[in-house]
Amino acid sequence: MGNFQQHFLNPNMDYVRGASSHPLFLLVGGFFILFDGCATRTRYFRLLCANCKNNFTNRPTMDRIFDHARILVKMGYFVLPLYDKDKHVLPNGCKGASTDLMMIEQWTTKYPDANIGIKSENILVLDLDVNAKKDGVKDIARISGELGPLPCCLVSLTGGGGRHLFLKRPAVDVIARNGVRWKGSTTAIDIIVGNRYIVAPPSIHPETGIPYQWEGPMIPVTDLPSLPQEWIERFLPVRY
Repeated sequence: MGNFQQHFLNPNMDYVRGASSHPLFLLVGGFFILFDGCATRTRYFRLLCANCKNNFTNRPTMDRIFDHARILVKMGYFVLPLYDKDKHVLPNGCKGASTDLMMIEQWTTKYPDANIGIKSENILVLDLDVNAKKDGVKDIARISGELGPLPCCLVSLTGGGGRHLFLKRPAVDVIARNGVRWKGSTTAIDIIVGNRYIVAPPSIHPETGIPYQWEGPMIPVTDLPSLPQEWIERFLPVRY
């Protein structure tokens, strides 16, 4: 694992607050990650400031994947079944995503061992890939140093060691893209929006066998924060 995981799994890591209450600077492996009001650790959230509205002490636990799907639907997310213990959509693709609880009930019997995904119909997801060749977490840290802190948002830890950051979908026409470029270089950050999807907790990663999990409580779509305007204007690929 890279520096981010090593330090976030280390209970003795250093947290450094800036001169004011916003933003909070998280020192990780010699570089700073900036968050507006909170900081995350792998697998567990640690509340570091009183002004972050979320209570990160109560991680949800779900025994069945479709129990989780029902909660996601009630929170306004478009859910879809994925192939058994896989990351790929069923033949009808993202068109099969639904917010209908009755549809979820049908899936429980039709696809009892399926993973679940969330379609980015009404959300924006920053997908941070982390592996031996690339590190989206380091990329986001480097970019946040120039564009300012990200808002305290819903985060999921993928079964492969990456992260999904959930945000409100901007009003501008954002283009979904893999490996967004920044300062002439391709990053390990994918933009998931519109007719795209991500694998959702508590799905099982097909290669590692590790479940996806939330780093903190789930947040309804209506409560997701917006990406700061500086990020929208300078980082997101937008169609004009």
